[in-house]
Amino acid sequence: MPKKAVDREVYLAVAATSRPETDVLVGIVRHLLLLRPNMETSALKQSIEAIAAFIALHRPDPARDLSPDDAFRMSRILAAVVPHLTDALLHEAAAGYTREFLRSFRQGASQRRQVQPLDLQFDRLPGVQRLRREMWSGLHDTAVASPAVAAVIDAGPLGAALGIATNDSAADAVTKVDLPMLRTLVQDHLQPNGSITMPAGGVQSSLGQLSNAVSGLRDQYTVNLIEINLSIGKAEEKKTPENLTALEAAIKRWRRSGGLPPEDWTRLMRRVPA
Repeated sequence: MPKKAVDREVYLAVAATSRPETDVLVGIVRHLLLLRPNMETSALKQSIEAIAAFIALHRPDPARDLSPDDAFRMSRILAAVVPHLTDALLHEAAAGYTREFLRSFRQGASQRRQVQPLDLQFDRLPGVQRLRREMWSGLHDTAVASPAVAAVIDAGPLGAALGIATNDSAADAVTKVDLPMLRTLVQDHLQPNGSITMPAGGVQSSLGQLSNAVSGLRDQYTVNLIEINLSIGKAEEKKTPENLTALEAAIKRWRRSGGLPPEDWTRLMRRVPA
């Protein structure tokens, strides 16, 4: 893996650990740059700061948010923030990103599934993760191609949230963040010329291990929700005793793993076929 690719993958690996608020900011800024690729740096700086301020002001209180996955936290942030973006250009960029975000949930699902609430779309989360990576990837590539854009990103809210710069080498980046697994991977395989010699997919594999280590309990919660969601889908398509039995068994397993908040349990039971 050549140096340029190594630096890029390490940047994306660090970005994958960012908070939902930062992911929403990246998505809107990415769409802003697609709408105005030649935007003046001063205007871009003001726009990024304005979007970040709106997110901080209008986002749901993180201490009270019960989203079991960051993707749902992102949907709540978008729903709260986008209506308050009164600037026409910023609103257009935010609306464009919101449409793409919602498509990442819906794409590939049946028409029946597409009209269900996002809270029941747990099996669509990989599509959201791909979109998050695409947003960071596009932003990084734009920054590498334009030093002026890179300077604005690195010196603003995005650079502060990530802790590394878009032009940091992999060797420098891993010393700035608290990701021991990624640091070990890079330092053990990095060559003097900045390249890495390792099996294909090594960085992505290590990032997956990092995510599992940090959010193992949440992952199990998600797995249980997926199982219930699929059972509901099958029961809706064909209301047979076998499908209802599978749904009841999935709900029992979920309740044994910790159960639901009362409001979520009420919402779920409304989805159970009569």
